Amino acid sequence: MLTDPALGGCVPRTGEHPSLLVSSKLAAEDVRKAVTESVRRAKADSSVLVVALLGHGFTAPQRTELYYMVRDSTPQSTSSAVHVGQLLTDAADEVGVDGVIALIDTCRAAGAIPDTGRLAGGVRSGRARLAVLTAAAADQNARDMRLSFALVRVIKEGLAGAGSMLHVDRTLTEALREQVSGQTVGRAEYDNDPFALQGLWLAYNRRHTRAGAGESVGPLGRQELQEAVEMWRTPGALPERLTLTALEELHAFVRTDQNEPGAMSAFASRSRRTPTTWLISPPV
Repeated sequence: MLTDPALGGCVPRTGEHPSLLVSSKLAAEDVRKAVTESVRRAKADSSVLVVALLGHGFTAPQRTELYYMVRDSTPQSTSSAVHVGQLLTDAADEVGVDGVIALIDTCRAAGAIPDTGRLAGGVRSGRARLAVLTAAAADQNARDMRLSFALVRVIKEGLAGAGSMLHVDRTLTEALREQVSGQTVGRAEYDNDPFALQGLWLAYNRRHTRAGAGESVGPLGRQELQEAVEMWRTPGALPERLTLTALEELHAFVRTDQNEPGAMSAFASRSRRTPTTWLISPPV
């Protein structure tokens, strides 16, 4: 769902560690390698990284740090599992990554919230963004993937009054709490990057009325324009809201005779070919 261009908009990853890893044979190092590879891709694209950890987790006695369990993990050995807080902090502190969104659906999930001091004193001098959505309190069990199923329903149905995008914010958290019983759904946000390209959004909001918000581009049109912009400038990003004014400026640019050879001309050609019906279509 998150890699659906009309919903989550994430770019699918292929190779040894694809976007979706489901296996009873995963080792802790497999999880670390998969996240490291994802961080490298996000850094190369100057994009936001979305990490979802679903399964089992534990905390050590008298401590709240969450450890994600894999094939050989036992609660008696923290070295047999993955320290989630450190995993997320290292990803968000990587220079070039535009932000990290973490979805944690395990027991003791709130223990995944990292010490923000590690980010404030990190290699980026605190200029990082991290949003964490958790399925349960640090001393609480999580059952039946309730958070994951609730999140799927919310993204597929959308939220009234949430804007054009769904963020890991109070609106999304309250909607999930209404659907998840017996567990305390929580969230944590760290946003200290004043130069971020756009808001830290998780998915498109299918119930957003674009005319009221000034939007003129649906998800497919945005994807097409984003690919065109990347031909022109890498890393490149579109504004969070593509209004008629923004589209008119783009149209005026590609019609000028000032385009440079190579990538610039390719960008102009691609932009001219973008179907008009996509640019003005409602959300799919």
